[in-house]
Amino acid sequence: MKMISLLGVLLIHSLILLGQGERGISKMKVPPKISSYIHLHFPNASNIRYYREVNKDTLFIESRFTSQHDKYTLKFQNDTLFKEGVQVLFKEIPAQVQSAIQSKLQSLFSRYYILESHEVNPQSDPFYEIRVKGRAGKSGSFYEIYFDKLGNFVSKREILLEPIPTEP
Repeated sequence: MKMISLLGVLLIHSLILLGQGERGISKMKVPPKISSYIHLHFPNASNIRYYREVNKDTLFIESRFTSQHDKYTLKFQNDTLFKEGVQVLFKEIPAQVQSAIQSKLQSLFSRYYILESHEVNPQSDPFYEIRVKGRAGKSGSFYEIYFDKLGNFVSKREILLEPIPTEP
């Protein structure tokens, strides 16, 4: 049963990535400044993967990797770091902040499931990005919901899933 649940979460996560317009790219197509930045600031980085993302006509290069048992996501725009995030378990978020986030999620959705939580920009202007599958009324969708460091609601963005093209 746990294996089926894990496969379901992985499938949902993959669909979210496809819906965001992310496409994997080879290491050879990544600007050298980006890979240099990662190796300089995260010398223990492993399993580095790169993605090309277009969001509102803006091109981003996103890298995901593991460093010292933490999962990182770095988003670059024009070879400059735009956003840094580290994946955290929701239960690792301070209890008071968890409570505020759960309260807001309960007000937004009749049912919801937290898929991932990230602490974004932990060194400078920290906030939380919570990815959820939520249902309001009869319709359900995937969302990225942003909260400040104290758990105050900042914004909500629906993740639109695009159909996977098939070849004839």
